[in-house]
Amino acid sequence: MANLADKIAALLPRADGNPAAMIQLARLMRKDGQRERALSLCQKALALAPTDAKLVREAKWFLSDDVPAWQFSIVRDNICAMPPTTPHYAVRSVPIRASSKSAQVSWR
Repeated sequence: MANLADKIAALLPRADGNPAAMIQLARLMRKDGQRERALSLCQKALALAPTDAKLVREAKWFLSDDVPAWQFSIVRDNICAMPPTTPHYAVRSVPIRASSKSAQVSWR
Protein backbone atom coordinates (compact mmCIF):
# COMPACT_ATOMS: atom_id res chain seq x y z
CA MET A 1 0.00 0.00 0.00
CA ALA A 2 1.31 3.43 -0.94
CA ASN A 3 2.07 5.90 1.81
CA LEU A 4 0.25 9.21 2.18
CA ALA A 5 3.00 11.24 0.47
CA ASP A 6 2.70 9.05 -2.64
CA LYS A 7 -1.08 9.43 -2.67
CA ILE A 8 -0.75 13.21 -2.38
CA ALA A 9 1.76 13.29 -5.23
CA ALA A 10 -0.63 11.29 -7.41
CA LEU A 11 -3.63 13.50 -6.58
CA LEU A 12 -1.89 16.87 -6.91
CA PRO A 13 -2.07 17.12 -10.74
CA ARG A 14 -5.73 16.05 -10.70
CA ALA A 15 -6.68 18.69 -8.11
CA ASP A 16 -5.02 21.55 -10.00
CA GLY A 17 -7.64 24.16 -10.92
CA ASN A 18 -10.33 22.66 -8.66
CA PRO A 19 -10.41 24.82 -5.48
CA ALA A 20 -12.53 22.39 -3.44
CA ALA A 21 -10.24 19.47 -4.28
CA MET A 22 -7.20 21.64 -3.54
CA ILE A 23 -8.44 22.35 -0.02
CA GLN A 24 -9.12 18.65 0.60
CA LEU A 25 -5.65 17.84 -0.64
CA ALA A 26 -4.19 20.56 1.59
CA ARG A 27 -5.79 18.79 4.56
CA LEU A 28 -4.03 15.57 3.57
CA MET A 29 -0.76 17.46 3.16
CA ARG A 30 -1.02 18.91 6.67
CA LYS A 31 -1.80 15.44 8.03
CA ASP A 32 1.36 14.18 6.29
CA GLY A 33 3.47 16.96 7.84
CA GLN A 34 3.69 19.09 4.70
CA ARG A 35 2.38 22.20 6.47
CA GLU A 36 3.98 24.89 4.26
CA ARG A 37 2.90 23.20 1.03
CA ALA A 38 -0.60 22.75 2.46
CA LEU A 39 -0.91 26.43 3.35
CA SER A 40 0.34 27.45 -0.08
CA LEU A 41 -2.12 25.14 -1.83
CA CYS A 42 -5.00 26.45 0.28
CA GLN A 43 -4.09 30.05 -0.54
CA LYS A 44 -4.02 29.17 -4.25
CA ALA A 45 -7.47 27.60 -3.94
CA LEU A 46 -8.74 30.73 -2.22
CA ALA A 47 -7.32 32.88 -5.02
CA LEU A 48 -9.14 30.77 -7.63
CA ALA A 49 -12.57 31.22 -6.03
CA PRO A 50 -12.62 34.37 -3.88
CA THR A 51 -16.40 34.80 -4.25
CA ASP A 52 -17.43 31.24 -3.35
CA ALA A 53 -18.65 31.75 0.23
CA LYS A 54 -18.52 28.08 1.21
CA LEU A 55 -15.01 27.64 -0.15
CA VAL A 56 -13.80 30.88 1.47
CA ARG A 57 -15.19 29.70 4.82
CA GLU A 58 -13.45 26.32 4.49
CA ALA A 59 -10.18 27.92 3.39
CA LYS A 60 -10.17 30.42 6.25
CA TRP A 61 -11.00 27.67 8.72
CA PHE A 62 -8.12 25.62 7.33
CA LEU A 63 -5.70 28.56 7.49
CA SER A 64 -6.58 29.36 11.10
CA ASP A 65 -7.02 25.77 12.31
CA ASP A 66 -3.52 25.29 13.65
CA VAL A 67 -3.23 28.71 15.29
CA PRO A 68 -2.60 28.14 19.01
CA ALA A 69 -5.48 29.18 21.27
CA TRP A 70 -3.21 31.38 23.42
CA GLN A 71 -2.83 33.81 20.50
CA PHE A 72 -6.51 34.70 20.75
CA SER A 73 -6.02 35.76 24.37
CA ILE A 74 -3.44 38.29 23.15
CA VAL A 75 -6.00 39.81 20.79
CA ARG A 76 -8.60 39.89 23.56
CA ASP A 77 -6.11 41.54 25.95
CA ASN A 78 -5.25 44.18 23.34
CA ILE A 79 -8.93 45.03 22.87
CA CYS A 80 -9.49 45.32 26.63
CA ALA A 81 -6.45 47.59 26.94
CA MET A 82 -7.80 50.10 24.40
CA PRO A 83 -8.59 53.55 25.83
CA PRO A 84 -12.30 54.33 26.25
CA THR A 85 -12.18 56.80 23.36
CA THR A 86 -11.46 53.95 20.96
CA PRO A 87 -14.72 53.01 19.20
CA HIS A 88 -14.60 49.27 20.00
CA TYR A 89 -17.92 49.45 21.78
CA ALA A 90 -21.25 51.14 21.24
CA VAL A 91 -23.80 52.53 23.61
CA ARG A 92 -27.39 52.51 22.51
CA SER A 93 -30.74 53.13 24.01
CA VAL A 94 -32.88 50.00 24.40
CA PRO A 95 -36.57 50.15 25.38
CA ILE A 96 -37.57 48.22 28.51
CA ARG A 97 -40.86 46.22 28.30
CA ALA A 98 -42.50 48.59 25.83
CA SER A 99 -42.48 51.42 28.34
CA SER A 100 -41.24 54.90 27.61
CA LYS A 101 -38.22 54.37 29.85
CA SER A 102 -34.97 53.25 28.32
CA ALA A 103 -31.70 51.89 29.59
CA GLN A 104 -28.17 52.49 28.47
CA VAL A 105 -26.60 49.19 27.45
CA SER A 106 -22.97 48.70 26.53
CA TRP A 107 -22.43 46.17 23.72
CA ARG A 108 -19.01 44.63 23.24
